[in-house]
Amino acid sequence: GGGLIKIINQSVPVALKTLGYDDGEIRDIVDYAVGRGTLEDAPVVNLATLREEGFADRHIKALEERLKTAFDLTFAFAPDALGEDFCRHILGLDDEQMAGTGYQLLRDLGFADEEIHAANLYCCGAMTLE
Repeated sequence: GGGLIKIINQSVPVALKTLGYDDGEIRDIVDYAVGRGTLEDAPVVNLATLREEGFADRHIKALEERLKTAFDLTFAFAPDALGEDFCRHILGLDDEQMAGTGYQLLRDLGFADEEIHAANLYCCGAMTLE
């Protein structure tokens, strides 16, 4: 563990190698635990679908930077994290939506709960190996 830093105990990959897992399987297990830190190639909520919603390259870049260390996808999507101008003028959010959470924002963009959860697991990980 790592408190405020997302890391995996370095003995985990060594132990998995000892148990016979290959490098690809170890990478998959580590990614499951701590996530990939990106929405590139994520299921449904990904860079391509965000571009379709109006996210320009500069918005994607800023979002991807926040996602590198995010424990939960929705924190990076909170209206205050994305910026009022972008949320109001590009995404078309009203006052009520601006007061909401990143989770709600993703739902307002049309993503289902299962899609948000899958993207969160891909990007931020499960924070467990169980």
